[in-house]
Amino acid sequence: MNDFWTYLQTSLSTGNAEVTTATVVVTMLLSVVVGSLIYLVYRFFSKGVLYDRRFNVTLPLMTVVSTMIILCVSSNLAFSLGALGALSMIRFRTAVKDPVDLMYLFWSVAAGIATGARLYYVVLYGNLIIAAAVILFTRLRWNEKSYLLVISCESGALASVEALLAACKTSLRGKVCAGGRVELTVELKSACGADLPERIGALPGVESASLVSYNGDYAA
Repeated sequence: MNDFWTYLQTSLSTGNAEVTTATVVVTMLLSVVVGSLIYLVYRFFSKGVLYDRRFNVTLPLMTVVSTMIILCVSSNLAFSLGALGALSMIRFRTAVKDPVDLMYLFWSVAAGIATGARLYYVVLYGNLIIAAAVILFTRLRWNEKSYLLVISCESGALASVEALLAACKTSLRGKVCAGGRVELTVELKSACGADLPERIGALPGVESASLVSYNGDYAA
């Protein structure tokens, strides 16, 4: 028990002598390298509709800042308690719309924590495995493509449209009825022929038929 109080008093009054200038420089430079890796992975493998450069620049900076915080926390118990109280008052109100962007934020913070704790094997292998997983799942494609078919027609032509679609593997995604007109959004697991929009558009009462490729993120 006396040893615990002695350690507590020493930690509150002095820093950790092991955190030298060389340690700080090497650790911070390593955090820049790790943050650059995250930056490059997001830059070349992010599949969002719009690339946000400002968000991407934030990722390596967050890694560096997290590393600096962990270095300070690990050097002095009093500072760690003060930092915990200060960080608990911070409220982040910026909405992250894409769940994948949230994953990149967690990756940046985790990389900074591991680097600041000087767990270099965790930093090396952990970031390489995460980067490989991101690249793998981003590039992974299923052989079966999906298509979205948008049809605008009169309500009286709905039966003939459904009869033509019966030969295809379809799934109804949306249906809007207004003023005697119907707009259908149908997901197709196969194209059912490149001339499918033309065949549907030729039916009496059909105003338009559009077919687009769909990959789960956006129409292409």
